[in-house]
Amino acid sequence: MLPVELPPLRDRHDDTPTVAYSLLDEMQSSDRPRGQLIRIESSVFDRLREHDWPGNIRELRNVLERARLRAHVRRTHEATDESIIQAADLIW
Repeated sequence: MLPVELPPLRDRHDDTPTVAYSLLDEMQSSDRPRGQLIRIESSVFDRLREHDWPGNIRELRNVLERARLRAHVRRTHEATDESIIQAADLIW
């Protein structure tokens, strides 16, 4: 076994968008039967980069899951075809 060390997310702010996309893709894969489309506003990535992520990837996953649910509720109320995650959807 070869140990792999990755610095915490708080030390890799520029990687946050890539990790966020990967996590959202993983979440969408589990929801595939519903076919929910998710878009992310660019302001979301600015907010994600600013956060220190003391909970590392687990915290990011939880924040994105809540944001995705909030965007889905808004989509349902507005009767649109896709969910759009906005900066206001991010709750730490």
